This record gives sequence, C-alpha cells and structure tokens, in this order.
Amino acid sequence: MTNTKKGFTLIELLIVITIIGILAAALLPNILGAPARARDAARQADLNTFISALEAYAADTGSYPTTGGCVDTALSGLTAYFPGGSIPTDPSGLSSGQNCADDYTYCPSSDTNTSYYVAAGMEQPPNANYDTTTALADCTAGAVAMPTTAPGAGDVLVRIN
Repeated sequence: MTNTKKGFTLIELLIVITIIGILAAALLPNILGAPARARDAARQADLNTFISALEAYAADTGSYPTTGGCVDTALSGLTAYFPGGSIPTDPSGLSSGQNCADDYTYCPSSDTNTSYYVAAGMEQPPNANYDTTTALADCTAGAVAMPTTAPGAGDVLVRIN
C-alpha cells in the first residue's frame, strides 16, 4: 500500500516558521531604523551646507554672524549664500519653536567672532557626538561649552569651524 498524501509534516512547518522568526528578529530592527538613519544623513549634509554658507559670508564680510540661536532665525539674513536661496530645514518636518529642539543651531564664539559651531539633533545614537544634557537652547554668543560626554539617543552632531 502506497501513501499518496502529499504535503509538509508538522516538524517541517515548525522548522520553517522558526527560521522565518529568527530572520525577522534579526532584520526588523535594521529595516525600521532606516528612515531615521536617512534623516540623520540629511542633517549631516545640511550642517555642511551651513558651514559652506557661513564661510562664504565670512569671506565677503570678514566675520561670522554674531547672533546665535536656531538657524532659521539666526541666519535668516544669509539666504543668498545657501543653494536655492533658502535655508535647509530639518528633514523630520518639525518646527523648531523657541528652543531649537527639532532644528539646527548656530553658535558663534564670543571673543573674536572668528569661529562657530552648528549643531543638529540626531535620531540614531551612533550619528551623534554631543550629549544633550547640556542645552543648546541657551545658545548665546559663547555661552555653550563644547561636548565632553558620550552621546545617547536623540543627541546632537556638532560641526565646529
């Protein structure tokens, strides 16, 4: 007597389901983090755009802007130095409000106005180099110290010139 039933045994199905579960557990965090990594890459590119605009402004005027704060307000007079004539905004689409929490920050030096830093909040800890326990909201000329602590989630990448 021959067995004519065709199909998978219960053991075979359990093995396949287990393998799919292991692969999903390994790949899902990477797939879900991709949009945040892409926004962080755009933020890093925007910081380089700010630096290029600030350097062009300084080449024309001999100094950097003296007022720090959220980039959209602190550098509003520099739109001619940005590609397309507009200041980049955070890729998350959030508005900065009063504290630059979801936007870019510009801080000039207080002594000779010959240096500055620009910063952006990052979503992925490996992309950050600044611990946000030191507030960027109080960025007045020279008031914010440079980073000394390790970054964590939601911290900031700083470009210094």
